[in-house]
Amino acid sequence: MKFDCIEKPLRRLFRWYGGIVAKFPLVIMTIAILITCLLAGGLSYLEYNKDTLNLLAPEDGRWKVEKEIAHSLFEHQDDTNMLPNRMFESTRYGAVTITHTDSTQSLIEENAISEVLRFNDIVSNITVMGDNGEAVRFQDLCMSWQGRCIDNSILAFYDYDADEVSERQMTYPFASLANGFRLFNGGTLGGVTPPDKLGQIQDVEKAQAIRLFYFLRDDDNADDRQSASWEEEYKRIVTQFQSDTIQISWTTSQTLLQEVDNVVSEVFGLWWVGIVLVIFCIGAASTNNWVQSQPLLCLMGMVAAAMAILSAYGMMGFLQVPYNILSGSVPFLILGISLDDTFIIIGSWRQTSSQKSLEDRIKECLSESALSITITSLTDAVAFSIGIYSDFRAVQDFAKSCVTAIVLCYLFQLILFAPCLVFSGKRQMQNRHCFTFRKVKPKPKAKSSAYRIFCAGDSMSSEGVTGTPAMKFFRDYYGPFLNKTYVAIVVVIGYCAYLGTAMWGYTLLQEGFQERNWVLDDSHLVRYFDLQEQYYMHFGPEINVIATDETDYSDPDVQKSLEDTLNELEASQYTFESSVFTTSWLREYLRYLEGTGRSGNMSKPVFIDILRKEFLNHPFYQQYNLDIVFNDDNSSIVASKFLVYTKDMSNKRREADMMLEFRDIAKKCQVPLIVYHANFILYDQYIIMWPNTLHNLLVAGGAMFIIALFLIPHPVCAFIVTAAIASIIIGVLGFMSIWNIPLNHVSMVNLILCVGFSVDFSAHICYSFISAPAKNKRDRVRYALFYLGLPILQGGLSTILACVGTSTTDASSYRIFFKTMFLVITLGMLHGLVFLPVFLKIFIPIRTKSTEEKNEKEKEALKDQDKGTTEKFIVAPAVDAQEKKPCTFTKTMEGSVYQNGAQVITGQITWTDSKGEQMESKKWTVLQKGCS
Repeated sequence: MKFDCIEKPLRRLFRWYGGIVAKFPLVIMTIAILITCLLAGGLSYLEYNKDTLNLLAPEDGRWKVEKEIAHSLFEHQDDTNMLPNRMFESTRYGAVTITHTDSTQSLIEENAISEVLRFNDIVSNITVMGDNGEAVRFQDLCMSWQGRCIDNSILAFYDYDADEVSERQMTYPFASLANGFRLFNGGTLGGVTPPDKLGQIQDVEKAQAIRLFYFLRDDDNADDRQSASWEEEYKRIVTQFQSDTIQISWTTSQTLLQEVDNVVSEVFGLWWVGIVLVIFCIGAASTNNWVQSQPLLCLMGMVAAAMAILSAYGMMGFLQVPYNILSGSVPFLILGISLDDTFIIIGSWRQTSSQKSLEDRIKECLSESALSITITSLTDAVAFSIGIYSDFRAVQDFAKSCVTAIVLCYLFQLILFAPCLVFSGKRQMQNRHCFTFRKVKPKPKAKSSAYRIFCAGDSMSSEGVTGTPAMKFFRDYYGPFLNKTYVAIVVVIGYCAYLGTAMWGYTLLQEGFQERNWVLDDSHLVRYFDLQEQYYMHFGPEINVIATDETDYSDPDVQKSLEDTLNELEASQYTFESSVFTTSWLREYLRYLEGTGRSGNMSKPVFIDILRKEFLNHPFYQQYNLDIVFNDDNSSIVASKFLVYTKDMSNKRREADMMLEFRDIAKKCQVPLIVYHANFILYDQYIIMWPNTLHNLLVAGGAMFIIALFLIPHPVCAFIVTAAIASIIIGVLGFMSIWNIPLNHVSMVNLILCVGFSVDFSAHICYSFISAPAKNKRDRVRYALFYLGLPILQGGLSTILACVGTSTTDASSYRIFFKTMFLVITLGMLHGLVFLPVFLKIFIPIRTKSTEEKNEKEKEALKDQDKGTTEKFIVAPAVDAQEKKPCTFTKTMEGSVYQNGAQVITGQITWTDSKGEQMESKKWTVLQKGCS
């Protein structure tokens, strides 16, 4: 079966295109510039999506349905008569976490509370200008309950008087006020040893942190504008607050989004990465031959990348795909891919004969290199296109940007870089210097050492036959080294150790989004998040258990079913196993009925009438008005909710498991129930993250197998490439956990990219080994490394250099991007340059029909060497291409002749010209076999 049905037509297509480029380079380059100008116009339509939380949430997550149900049932509630724990989502607010300047001291001391009260007075007196120019105070904007601003429980306990500290004993996690109301302070008082027996109230001897919240209204546009102004003034006030006793860490409802904006802008400070890449390009494309060196051409690869990035963002603007926090890494990614393609094309050019016409060289170069970059670009684009179908909007938009940029990068390599190659080729043919463009002399004719070092060169392409020094290193030193038996044993053992370490690391992999990953290291939010984790993880979120249908709560069976459900929730490992941490209007109402001598069965109308007219109007029970929704005529309850406190939410996996268990318990109740909390938007992410990543990797891996099968004309390659992809992904996942990289949205997109890059590192080395014109495996290893060792190394290093700037930022999300990219590229190079050559030599059979026929011909040539077997070649001396012999003969005896780096004849070479006379002793180079 032939597997080159696609490869051969593509080669012919690119050969034809090479002829077009060689004839009309300026026209094609103009087309590239026009495309860039046209697409760049879309930048004016490009929007920035600041809704980071929803971007990172699974679009089809169950949280979305639960949120819609909860909000639709309780939409009548507003923040003019509301309690914060009854709100599904936070409104506008300001918040602080206060600690003592002396960590050994307690905040529940008179001097510390006095400073806390001073801070509270300053904040409470913040005034902003209203829409009509009037002064608007905090009391005019605050969320209120029964006509009063929501109290901070700690300060309310002391009646906002520091003298009360010595008079009243603070208890935890509940504290009783003078009027008999009980306040929960587990979420505001931190650094207190939790009760030995859960649910037991204890006296507080020492507390290390206090949290204060200032909730604002945002029900209408006017309130929202004024509350936004208040938040801005609040930020100014708290940043200027000074105290010798307390220190504060603060946030507002908008602070995280504003800090995310700072992370996005951080990428614009990485301009120096371009300078590093310029230096790398100049060095990588330069040799001691100043005619054959191509540093400026290599820089055009960066220009092509820049045009692709600009055009891609413009196209996203036209397509209304917004820019988000993940999009900042696209330029670095495209720079790396573009330079990979650039080095492939330049390497292919160097393998063409300088004795051919410019058009023929361009045709030959593109027929080889354009196919190669087609494979790599296609695999990268397909890998990222899988991300378009991710469950996360941020990943979808990022993948769309990447696919567009990769396609445009590929396009500009063909319509911008290829024409530049034509101009560079003309310069070489005219023997001009790569920087000054002045004609120079060959090194043998240099008049001085300085001229020989800095100016001399010639267009004779001996590199295409014998290779550059770096290519020779891979063939003559590194290849033989890998071929040694003891080295192969060490490599196999090293691979087993690599695989074992990676699998162990995989078991430690953490999942999920952490807020601190999306802010700068020097952000004040970092300390706020740290204090929250340090002091407030014992009490988790208060989960809403919502009865969604109209239900007869007077029915004892309904009461029992709901009570059993609440009891099961309270018995969970994620709760406190005590009813004291559950808010249930039904429990309190039934106790109220029992206390008033009216327990037992009663009709629904009576049940509703007492509930509405007595229970919900009692001062101690008025809060339950927020938990019950009546129908229009108040004759039935159409929805109600209960609140259950959770505990010890110390890691993301535990949060997700809690949510799943609560959902399962709610399903078993005969009353239709849902459970909901605003944080479920994140918890659903933890559940979906790994299955979604695994699905994307499997689909992308399957796509890579199909691409490799059809574009690389050998079926064995497809299986080897797929195995290499799996090995690299396992390594990346394992070493991610060892390097403290969580599985989140940033690492997910890099894992998808890993699939595409794995093909780059493995496909060509495999095919080169299998198709090498060599008679044994050792020579095949040398051949494959001779041609691909340097491009793999250059491509890997250029990609790392393109991304290295992100490792120096103060943004953790960008450092995660660099770390995962570094793992992908490093492990890819390790496989391409170490593992695969050894395993190919050990495990892959090489005797194919074509190689057997070739070996037989070589054997016949060796048998006939004493008979003076001759073959025709076009040759030239290595020192001066002008002395080219158009058609000569060679007599084979001992030694080797190489054409384009591949062994052609074995035997000692004696050159004769077309007249049969022996040519003078020079170092001759084979340019072409045969006289055609």
